[in-house]
Amino acid sequence: MITLIFIGKVKLKKPILPYNNIKKFIKTCFKNKIEYINIIFCSKYYIKKINKKYLQHDYCTDIITFEYNTNPIESELFISTDIIQENANKFHVDLENEYLRIIFHGLLHLKGFKDRTELEKKIMKKQENILLKKFYEKNKKKMDTKT
Repeated sequence: MITLIFIGKVKLKKPILPYNNIKKFIKTCFKNKIEYINIIFCSKYYIKKINKKYLQHDYCTDIITFEYNTNPIESELFISTDIIQENANKFHVDLENEYLRIIFHGLLHLKGFKDRTELEKKIMKKQENILLKKFYEKNKKKMDTKT
């Protein structure tokens, strides 16, 4: 099961993302080996608290991925709507595209990809673009790959 959760006064209007298409695509990526993935949209203040409490990082970030089990997948993706909006503006990309990119970024972590080194970041970015392209091809939309 894939669930979308909104915590607090997040700055995300529900129609901005094609939720059903995203859920289907995620199930395809993991060949339906999912117990649950909770995608939790929250503020940058909330994600900073999570980051400090569980990862001992005292800063905001766009996404935090918690993987509780690998087979079947049990996970939570915490996504800061504030940071996503800031990144979309900063990189001059469509807001939907930035949300999809960060969701796919979290999914790549669940598939074992890391992003600590510059090489890992480069590989991660390439994989994000591959997933975005597949998603948009499947859903017949243009992709914005500026980020």
